[in-house]
Amino acid sequence: MKKPFIAVINLPTLLTLAGVVSALGAVWRGWRGDMAWSMVLLVAAGLCDLFDGLVARKLALPGEQRAFGAQIDSLADVVSFGVAPAALLWFFAPGTAIDFALGALYVICAAQRLAYFNVSGLCAQGHKSFYTGLPVTYAALVFPLVFILSRLVEPSVFAGILRGSFLVVAALFITRVPIPKPRGLAYLAFPALAVGVSAYWLLV
Repeated sequence: MKKPFIAVINLPTLLTLAGVVSALGAVWRGWRGDMAWSMVLLVAAGLCDLFDGLVARKLALPGEQRAFGAQIDSLADVVSFGVAPAALLWFFAPGTAIDFALGALYVICAAQRLAYFNVSGLCAQGHKSFYTGLPVTYAALVFPLVFILSRLVEPSVFAGILRGSFLVVAALFITRVPIPKPRGLAYLAFPALAVGVSAYWLLV
């Protein structure tokens, strides 16, 4: 008997979807002008993405569920680390046609990066694995750090820094630069940094 729904629900997929909800929450709070919670929710989306693959590997899911997880993860990443950061750029930058074009370019580069990874996967050098191009998930830490400067410099200066950061990150998505795959202690270091960044936004 066929299942009534096509959805695959397991712990890794729930983490992936929780990340999407967090990213959408970041967009919603940004639309309301709440920069602090936008940054915290974007960080939370990054943490969900960091651990959904790790949990999937630990659970040793059957082939169909693994394949489904890989596809939904990439689709979720387009929303969480492509569209959501672009929306925050549009909310908190001056809102000119340049900002729209830059946000659109950023999303396009993020989508290209994800599609390339789906086709080519990781590169191996000895016992280490490398991504080609900056993984889009890194946006969940890069931009909350960049946005801290909004409290430290003049608005006109911050607008230039923000635009420049989006341009640089977009370029790194599609540039053939090797980025080591996180492993071991990185799964502790990244959450620790995420907690520190979130604490700043909530408390300072």
